[in-house]
Amino acid sequence: MDTDGRLVVFELKRGTLNRDAVAQVIDYASSLDAMDMDRLVNHIEQRSGNLGIKKIDDFAEWYSDNWEGQDLEALLPPRMVLVGLGVDDTTERMVNYMASIGMDISLLTFHGFVQEGKTLLTRNVEVDRIEASVSAPRKASSYNRKGNFEKRVQNLPADIQNVLRAAESMFRSHLIGFSQTYANNWINFNLNYSWHKESSLTRVATVFIEIDEANRGVKIGFHPMAIHLVSTNEFENLAVEFETAEPRVIVRMGIDHEIKFPLHSLQEWEEKKDILTALTQKVCQAYDKAREEALANQ
Repeated sequence: MDTDGRLVVFELKRGTLNRDAVAQVIDYASSLDAMDMDRLVNHIEQRSGNLGIKKIDDFAEWYSDNWEGQDLEALLPPRMVLVGLGVDDTTERMVNYMASIGMDISLLTFHGFVQEGKTLLTRNVEVDRIEASVSAPRKASSYNRKGNFEKRVQNLPADIQNVLRAAESMFRSHLIGFSQTYANNWINFNLNYSWHKESSLTRVATVFIEIDEANRGVKIGFHPMAIHLVSTNEFENLAVEFETAEPRVIVRMGIDHEIKFPLHSLQEWEEKKDILTALTQKVCQAYDKAREEALANQ
């Protein structure tokens, strides 16, 4: 945990850091980030009390005592720190790139020397998350899609910002193993379809949240892949209105549109959140079933 109350994942190597270490730290961080909050809290509580770490029986209470007034959501996404005895050029390039586009990742190396029977370690910060985010030559606002998205969020009314965060939390709590990608005015939540018979599919945008700047609201959306998984009928039978639009993400599934649910107030979110949550659950259940069947037939 850092001084801001945020989780930090360290990947420590006794030797030279290589690209496998980068994959590992991302794997660990994304695993934590994919957990719903109850599961994450339980994960931390169960692993406390070992290796000289104080036992924490009630993490939520402990967190509140140390970061008064701060929501547990501030734990995520985790920061990532790679630590090793040196680093190869490929790994340093990869980490520099990730830091330059806004990923919170740092690289710290040590070099060991033996002098008069003593082992000395010298520390060198190869990539610093703060320096990289400020000084990287391509860190223009037009390049930092997540930064641009967050700026647009700040321009929304406070209650709509709350709607967006609530919808994001809802997607996070149901989608397991997803990744997020940002555009200037929307977030895509992507699932892994490498098991699918369409061999070209890997990470495919499945659901999304879009900022509706013109109407000062947001739209909760389902890409063609989500519609394919649960069928168009699931949406047509709903007792609430939705919009259809030409899809931004094309998949060869016979679906030529995406579906959006516009929200312009907290009241609208409260009225529709159960329906949207149920739809998201159905997408996840259909995804899990299709994946299990595909893997069983391989």
